[in-house]
Amino acid sequence: MLTKLLSVDYAPAPLTLAWVYTNKTTKDQVYDIRLAQQKIGRLEIGWDRQTLKLYSIDIEPNCRDEGISAALLKYLLEVAANNDMNSLAINDMQDTALLRTALKLMPNCWGAIKGFWGDKLIRLTEDSIDTKDVYVVYLPLVPEMEHPDQR
Repeated sequence: MLTKLLSVDYAPAPLTLAWVYTNKTTKDQVYDIRLAQQKIGRLEIGWDRQTLKLYSIDIEPNCRDEGISAALLKYLLEVAANNDMNSLAINDMQDTALLRTALKLMPNCWGAIKGFWGDKLIRLTEDSIDTKDVYVVYLPLVPEMEHPDQR
């Protein structure tokens, strides 16, 4: 699990993740995202066996499009690797900007489109992202890793 106060590399100033609480039932963690001591958003993560789960990165509107989500995604990939996780899963996200950022960091990652028929595994590409779908995206720690559910 992450500690109570973390620093994430970001220019012009480091981002700080300040622990807010841990859900006692699910062990999911919630952090305030701070830039220069000012709260600019919230991060929610959890752990599942060998996967770090990203539930949400919620950035204040006036701080969006400045590379903050990309810096946090890079940081979470490092956290997962340092804790012997095999992937970072972006869960149930309909935020296509975050999905596109994930694709830039890790091309050729796997996604599962959630639907009433069950999950459909796909190789995620720019062309496969649709705002009507809900995704679980698996960012492998090694770009050419096969999908975690297909080993």
